[in-house]
Amino acid sequence: MNYLKKLDFLLDELRQHRNLEENLSKIVRSLKSDLDFQSMGIFTKIPNHDLFRLKISRNISHHYEKKMLFSSNDPIIQKLEKLETIVVDSATQYKFEKDFSQLVIIPLHNNHQLLGFLFIDRSYGSFNDLEFTLLEIHSSIVSLGICLHQQRQLIEELQQTEEITGMYKYEAFCQHAEYIFALMHKTKTPLTATVFKVDDYNQILRTFGLEAIHYTAAKLAEILRNSLSATDILGKVYKDTVAILMPATTSESATEKIKKIDQKFQKNITLHKIKIGWGIVSCECTNVEQLIRMAEQAAFESTRKRDTNITVLE
Repeated sequence: MNYLKKLDFLLDELRQHRNLEENLSKIVRSLKSDLDFQSMGIFTKIPNHDLFRLKISRNISHHYEKKMLFSSNDPIIQKLEKLETIVVDSATQYKFEKDFSQLVIIPLHNNHQLLGFLFIDRSYGSFNDLEFTLLEIHSSIVSLGICLHQQRQLIEELQQTEEITGMYKYEAFCQHAEYIFALMHKTKTPLTATVFKVDDYNQILRTFGLEAIHYTAAKLAEILRNSLSATDILGKVYKDTVAILMPATTSESATEKIKKIDQKFQKNITLHKIKIGWGIVSCECTNVEQLIRMAEQAAFESTRKRDTNITVLE
């Protein structure tokens, strides 16, 4: 297969909906068939962090692969932020696991943003001009692969979440919840479901309008995201009902957390005559849907109470 056909094949592979590791493996195999090298690796940026980890490698030990991380403060990352290739002929400044005669570090980027980098080294000799060109071409294809993967993830997230609140839609929430329920049940770890329900939603809609409701919903969702644990998940059950699944959380711990959240809700709700009822359930159930329905019923009962707006079932 000549180079043009091979590159066309790699680009075509990227169009297929495969995971990132599989696509990177194909690109690495292509490089390996054309170049002699000692070791190589592809680092990618961890989403929402300033860290770069080794995503895929060749001739690198498992120990090194697991421990190696770069932060945005590392000199090598700061230099790569300029989106220029680094070529090193001695290990005095940069080195990965092995000593080398030449090391090439190529930034992976899109829209002037660093996505990661590719490194490749030789224990003897240097890469010639043709090999440098192949490295640059393959690194561009890797950059496209990473960017395409990010776009696919974004599309999936947008399909699963609401535009106004950023919460999971009910179907997506149930999929995540079922996995967490099975895991907590298997490990005999506490699991608590919490639901809050807005009383008389239709009357509020007629009084204040949809725009005001959307604004308030966005504010409440922000409070929830800032107050809950990273492992807790949020889902919209109905237009007036939200479910929260809290893994590794007892009902006592969940109740204390919800009391604080409810206080923040009361301070930030600008629409008058809104009552929110909370239901908190942590008990043996046959499935996660039963757990959520029990919490939903408890939340409904809370909207009818005068002395409290939180009902706890154990």
